[in-house]
Amino acid sequence: MVALVPVQPCQAPLFHEMQVKAFASLLERYQDYDHSPGAESLETVERKLADPAVALAAFIQADGVPVGGIRVKYLDTEGKRRYLLSILFVLPEYRGRKIAQEAIRLAEQSLAPADQWQLITIEQEPELRHLYEKMGYLPTGVRWNIHEGMDLIQYQKNFKPQGKERET
Repeated sequence: MVALVPVQPCQAPLFHEMQVKAFASLLERYQDYDHSPGAESLETVERKLADPAVALAAFIQADGVPVGGIRVKYLDTEGKRRYLLSILFVLPEYRGRKIAQEAIRLAEQSLAPADQWQLITIEQEPELRHLYEKMGYLPTGVRWNIHEGMDLIQYQKNFKPQGKERET
């Protein structure tokens, strides 16, 4: 069973350690020390977890064991309820078990209703893109070239407007 358990401030070092481990292979592959979560310092992670715009910062647990993490920020724009999935990771030894899919589902449910969710991922990573597309996220066409062989792309998922049902 997958659960999201809020990160307490004193647990930031564990969150940081797990994040660095989870992103180590991407950091090695792309050598992107400016943007990779695998290169973030503990102080940066602590600051991001304490950001007042963070709507959710949690460990992803599978059968009671911390196996990853998730952080979601609230984006206040144009009166719409929008969220940015700012980080999602599962430790390498727990991948391939649909844990990330369940974590996304749980996060979306816990912050519902929402008009839109957004995220940014590496264009050259088909497994990551497949995960997000499987979860209903679509590319927006927004793209940032980081360096030769690495681009970041934006995805978003729109939800139906919440409102009264039509009376008959």
